[in-house]
Amino acid sequence: MLLYFFLIYMLAPAAVLFVIPCLLPRRWLCIYVPLAAIGIAAIWWDYLRHRYDGNGLAQAFTEFMLAAGTAGAIAGLAARLIVMALRARRVRWRYAWLPAPLLFALLIAAPWLMMWYGEFERRPPSDECMVRVHRLELAGATIRVPLAPVFTVFRASGPHDLDLLESPAHARAFCRRTAATDPLPIRLLKLDLQRHLPDDRYRWDPRLCAAVRDRPWLHRFCTAPVSLEAEHYPVRIDLAAADDLARTYRDLWQLHRAATASLVPAEEAVERGTGWRLRAADGTAIAAICRPYGDARMSCSALFQPRPGLAAQFEFTVERARLPAEIVAIQARAAEITGDLLRP
Repeated sequence: MLLYFFLIYMLAPAAVLFVIPCLLPRRWLCIYVPLAAIGIAAIWWDYLRHRYDGNGLAQAFTEFMLAAGTAGAIAGLAARLIVMALRARRVRWRYAWLPAPLLFALLIAAPWLMMWYGEFERRPPSDECMVRVHRLELAGATIRVPLAPVFTVFRASGPHDLDLLESPAHARAFCRRTAATDPLPIRLLKLDLQRHLPDDRYRWDPRLCAAVRDRPWLHRFCTAPVSLEAEHYPVRIDLAAADDLARTYRDLWQLHRAATASLVPAEEAVERGTGWRLRAADGTAIAAICRPYGDARMSCSALFQPRPGLAAQFEFTVERARLPAEIVAIQARAAEITGDLLRP
């Protein structure tokens, strides 16, 4: 099926658009090139206007066809210009025409070269990178993270500078950065437990599992599939400077300030939901806002401070009847995770 699609719908248009500029007389080339450029640009413009209107698979196939045709047209024009330049330098014809078949062979091999490059980019990090504990600096605290795919690191160098440790290429780059800068300054650390967890079909790298044996909360995912709700795991944790989270989650931060000032647990109404001011077993102030999520469940966002100047915001869903006790239970798990990341 894929070979048929490649031969009929990708290679054929690419070959036609490659051959035309190679064989056209020079006087017609000046007319063909602008017309072809306008035509290809118009087709791309119309496609991008309706890109999300149809079936996703059909859109992908269409994009592959357009990319192949565009590449064929550009390669054909490039081959013709190279041949003309060689002939202008009085290179014999038996040598001057050679760039054309070479570029055509490169055009045919391009999908396989891209697949090979993709496999190369997906190669796993080195043993040293996988087992090393990577030190990060956030709000004056040192955080030690393993190379687990559940982490996303937002570097302090820029608003769009991040490392998705689920990506082998990002993970290798992250290792190089932490080796060069120890500790690496960051502005946000995300821990997403909804994605890339081991299951019946997917397992983490054994080297990673061996490296996190001293982190029970993380090594737990190496042994068997985990029910996050049954074992009181949050689905996501954001660790950032308290001032940054205060700007992002203003309502939650105000609730946290009230929880810090009062030792008495309280429930209050907030916009489209319920707010909770609670205390953990060790006295840590917890603020949570829960809103309806279906008939009998609530989607909650909660916040606490693992240490002064540093805040952790975590999210979870829970049955309405299990509130507020479940907030405290999940905060205890989140505190275990953040405490492990912050340990000396």
